[in-house]
Amino acid sequence: MIVLIQCKRDLASTNIASKILENFKPKVYGKFNNENVYLISENVLLVTITKEHIYYNYLDKDISATLKVYPRIMIFLSRHSSKSKMKTLTVHPIGNFSENLYGGLPKTLVWSTPEIMSEALRILYNYSKKLDFKCSYEVTHHGPYVDVPSFFIEIGSDEEAWKNEDAGYAIADTIIELIERLLESKIKETVNFVGLGGGHYAPRFTRYAIDGLNFGHMIPEYNASFDSLKLAIEKTPRAKKIGIHKKKDTKFEEIIDKIKESGIEIIELK
Repeated sequence: MIVLIQCKRDLASTNIASKILENFKPKVYGKFNNENVYLISENVLLVTITKEHIYYNYLDKDISATLKVYPRIMIFLSRHSSKSKMKTLTVHPIGNFSENLYGGLPKTLVWSTPEIMSEALRILYNYSKKLDFKCSYEVTHHGPYVDVPSFFIEIGSDEEAWKNEDAGYAIADTIIELIERLLESKIKETVNFVGLGGGHYAPRFTRYAIDGLNFGHMIPEYNASFDSLKLAIEKTPRAKKIGIHKKKDTKFEEIIDKIKESGIEIIELK
């Protein structure tokens, strides 16, 4: 079961969810914490929560216990906040390389879903071309912790953007197209990349993903360490390559030397 998560307290999340529901004749599947759960398509549920999603650890287990279904993939519909207030449409994996200041568990990552998340980015990028919104990956960050392959898809970065109708439709249409491809088995397993280096918005990884590479977890330079890289590899299915965004003054040699023995290919992304 593919489970979409709407947070009722999140303006962008409710914006996106309302646009998704417009495209279907949803049936009420049941209740979750007194909120309607909608069956919006074959094997696809839309679940609404009232608790802030980044702090709702083990949501997958609560959904399984209440609805008697097991989420295979979870997609969190969300806002993105930044001081810059830059208009963004973003996709990112979940977890913490250090402390869990914003939900999840410390030094723990959620299983990434590289082929599906990267396909979502590519679809979203195509829809974003008509909008005044930048489309990109963000690197791995924040909670919640769940045991299911998951990712966030977001509108940023302030209240005006969160309520933007066109942005809501762009992500809703992305989700709808992504679900169609999943149900038609058009998204195939591949050899996948872990990203290492760069900043929070990961423009280098974004560019390569739009050209066809699939990334799982991505580690910004400020979280770069051998331990972080091991975590990212462990929670990225079929992680066979490390793509490095290396600035002139960046030194990853120690990390690279330790990982070479694993047989994972290291590629510097220009």
